[in-house]
Amino acid sequence: MVEKIIAHSGYAGYTSDPQRGCGHKVRGGFYLEADFSSQGGLMPMSWVLGTQVEGRENLFTDTAQRAVTLVDIPATFMTLYVVRAGDDFPLIDDRMVVYNRTVDHVGTFGLLDYVGANHYTPFSFTDELYRYGPSRRVPRKIAKSMVVKLPLPVMFCHPDVPVFENNEAAKEAHRKAIALYGWDESLSTFYTPTWMHSWWGMHAERGVQTGSKHFMVPILRALNDDSSFLSDFSVEYMQMPFAMSWLTRISYVRRHSDDASGILGVIDIDLEENEDG
Repeated sequence: MVEKIIAHSGYAGYTSDPQRGCGHKVRGGFYLEADFSSQGGLMPMSWVLGTQVEGRENLFTDTAQRAVTLVDIPATFMTLYVVRAGDDFPLIDDRMVVYNRTVDHVGTFGLLDYVGANHYTPFSFTDELYRYGPSRRVPRKIAKSMVVKLPLPVMFCHPDVPVFENNEAAKEAHRKAIALYGWDESLSTFYTPTWMHSWWGMHAERGVQTGSKHFMVPILRALNDDSSFLSDFSVEYMQMPFAMSWLTRISYVRRHSDDASGILGVIDIDLEENEDG
């Protein structure tokens, strides 16, 4: 197995300390990342939120910290539990439209990634997705296996996503949150698991919404600004998916020893097998 190195035209000169949103990249590391542009067809981020009320449609996960899992995203949306790639799952007749629409929109498989609470709130992480795009360091073996799968959707989960005890608590928290920021209450749509609706999506198409009007968005912003915002409400913090993005490329952070000329600090890779295997 050999590496065919392709220089990314966006990087010029040797980068002495390559960075990403959450810090600095490690030399010799492989990273799953994304490039987005205003003319591109992929959205940098879409919200993935349930009703956020106990006993209603929500999606929970027990993904381990620092884990990246290959999952069947359409099956996960349909069953409301995480279905790993290749696992069997029941077909639910009244949700097959959700399954088929998700297959058409994002394909069958994607990654489920864990976001640590020590570094991010859900809202601060989505802000970073908009500014930097996703970035996940992976072992060399995984980098090689992912090349042929790109672009690939990635769904992020967080251990502290609020779930309210009842509808009244959710509505009152929302009213309190929008009052802080002067948002118009009519902009929000209550109790809408974004993936359940035909107008939710991850492509830059006319009429597609990213879930930004979900009633939880101002609440998550308020929690980011003040961790005690929901202290007076009946709420439980659960590990749940909250956002999705795309992975469109794999980069390798060069070491000084990789090339005496040191012409590039970060390069895109295309891994191919040679005749010798």
